[in-house]
Amino acid sequence: TTTVLVTNNAMLERNYDMDNPIRIRYITRNFDALQGLKMVPFGLYFLAMGAGWLGEQGDLSLSLPAFLLALLAYWLLGRYYARNFGRVEPEKGQVVFNFLLPLMILLLLWVASFVDYAMRLPVSIFGLTLALVLFAWWWLQEPRNRIHYAVMAGLVALISLAPLGGIGQGWSIIQPPGNLFHLLVGAILAVGGILDHLVLIKSFPQGRTA
Repeated sequence: TTTVLVTNNAMLERNYDMDNPIRIRYITRNFDALQGLKMVPFGLYFLAMGAGWLGEQGDLSLSLPAFLLALLAYWLLGRYYARNFGRVEPEKGQVVFNFLLPLMILLLLWVASFVDYAMRLPVSIFGLTLALVLFAWWWLQEPRNRIHYAVMAGLVALISLAPLGGIGQGWSIIQPPGNLFHLLVGAILAVGGILDHLVLIKSFPQGRTA
């Protein structure tokens, strides 16, 4: 009934403070989420889409190979984490929760996007919902040491409210698909992923990696 951290690196095992239950609990509960480098390739993919480097919407000649390359990088980085940090044996039901949570978030964002399109309010409900998700991602995890998600939530909220100050075009300012949407998602994945990786390293004594 407990989550177990299994390290594959003898150096980590010698330096890991196994008498610190708070640290162990944090690592085991957030181990998958802290493997941030796995998200960076997808962040770069969205940034490239937002910059127009992968062609027009619907053009798969560059976007499809780039996405497949991001998937390959995701897999290779997963091997890197397994080799250098180990793995976590999840609690019963945790696998199902980890699968359902992204689907619930996507559904929530889809509903917010539909509200934007149907009501065409002077602000972006989609953006405000995304900001709420980011803030909740920071607030609901103990300890709250991933402050970068709270900062990103604030920035997304400001962009979503910018039309009230005459900046942007109301509800459509972050409406997907769009360049600003891709740039925002890309920045969140890339920057958040790198910072999550740094949190993972600092969670191990002396930041040991191979």
